[in-house]
This record gives sequence, C-alpha cells and structure tokens, in this order.
Amino acid sequence: MARELSDKDMNILYALAPEIKEKKSIPYRSILPPISKFYSQSPQEFKKRVETLHIEDLEYLIELIFEGKECLRCLELNYVNMLIEVVDEKISDTRASDLKELYNMLNEE
Repeated sequence: MARELSDKDMNILYALAPEIKEKKSIPYRSILPPISKFYSQSPQEFKKRVETLHIEDLEYLIELIFEGKECLRCLELNYVNMLIEVVDEKISDTRASDLKELYNMLNEE
C-alpha cells in the first residue's frame, strides 16, 4: 500500500489539510488515512474536508482506492461512511455502492 506521493497526490493532500504545508517534511505514503487520523477531529469534519475536493480529484482518489493504492481499510467505518456519502452526493450512487461493496469485501477477509 505504501507509495511515493505524486505532485497530484500532494496537491490533494494540501487541499484536504492546508495545515500540512506548514510541516517541514511529509511522512505520508497515502492521502485519506492521515487526513482521517491526524487532521480531522470527527467523521463530520472529514466529510467537510472531502466535500471541498473538485470532482476530478475525488474521482482520482476513488480510482486509487480501487487500484489498491489508497487504503480504505485504514479508515474507521464512520470515516468510510462519510466518504461514501460524499461520493454519492458528488459523483453517483452507483460509484458509492461500488465503494461500499469494496469496503465490505475487504473486511470479510
């Protein structure tokens, strides 16, 4: 799962948590887990942060999840539910259902 973040990844990370720019080094190898664990005080705040993304960036993140490059299992269920809500609202209910199905499948293992 660990990877080097691209410039696009870093821009999304900064969009989700502008306070990261103040750090001298970025130790992260993914986007959503650190946002949920270190920068969002609650699932609702996480949702608000994710809602600020442009649709293209949100679609990119979802693709990373389906490619196994972003860790959906690393998020607590409440955060996953908030992400699914945003995907449902901004992209489609089909894509949200696919994401929920993937999460359920990953947690059956």
